[in-house]
Parts: sequence; C-alpha cells; structure tokens
Amino acid sequence: MDIATQIEEADIGLCADGFDNFVMYGDLDELRQHSANLKTVGAIKCSQVMDQLLAWLDSAQDRDPLHVLKADPARANALWTQYNEASCEESPLDLAKRKTPPKKRQLPITDREHYDFFGEEDSSRPCQSSGCERGSVKFSVHCRTHHFEKVMRKPCQWND
Repeated sequence: MDIATQIEEADIGLCADGFDNFVMYGDLDELRQHSANLKTVGAIKCSQVMDQLLAWLDSAQDRDPLHVLKADPARANALWTQYNEASCEESPLDLAKRKTPPKKRQLPITDREHYDFFGEEDSSRPCQSSGCERGSVKFSVHCRTHHFEKVMRKPCQWND
C-alpha cells in the first residue's frame, strides 16, 4: 500500500474514532507508522502531535494504552484537537499525493498485447457486429476480435 493510501486510511480512522482504534489492542505500531509517514511527507505539526501522544502512552509502560486515554480524556481530547487542527492546516493527504509518483501505465506494444489489453468480454452485452454471438468488451459495443479490427484497422488473428 502506498504512503498516500496509508495516510488517507489513518486520517479517516482518526477523524471518525479519535485515537481509540489505534490503541484498542495495546499495539502502538500503527500510530508509530502513521507518525513516520507524516514526517516523510512533511506534515511536521501532525507528526509532532503523534509523537506527543506516543510519548505519553509509552510513559505508562505497565498500562494498556486505551486505559491511559480513558483515564485522562481531557488530555486525549486536547491532543486529538491539536492533531485535527494541524491536519486541516497541513493537509497530509495532499502532501502525500504530491510525494507519490503516479503509476505509469504500460501501453501495449504487440498486436497480441493490444488484443489482451481490451480485457474480458461481457456476455450480458452482445457484440454489435452482424452475426457475432460473443459479448462486448468494456467501453465498446464489440467483442475483443471485432474491437481489435476496428481499432487496429486490420484483421484479427485471435478468437479466444
């Protein structure tokens, strides 16, 4: 999973449930990962709040992290509010999207790659070529064979 997706999922969880879901099972690894991701994308204020939270939870070594949050809800809420404000200011997801290079799409090179690129046929949408009983491919009214012939302007040698 790329860093933008990780940050998005963490932010959705934090906005919906606060810190509770991140510490519910006593494991702080997800919070640590989120803090590291925030630093990577340059969301410094957000990562500082996460570091404060982690320092607080780590200092209570013999206690369950969820109990630590529940024992001092004012402190937990203050940290959550700080994180929320920092997140609105820094927009970590936008920062992450700028750092994550777009995925390059490999374009087909050979005729067979073009044919395969058109994907599976949907039998619930019949091919519109006269006499053809096959289904059409996505974004087309033709089966793979007839779509290939329309796009490539030459006969198709495959029929699978």
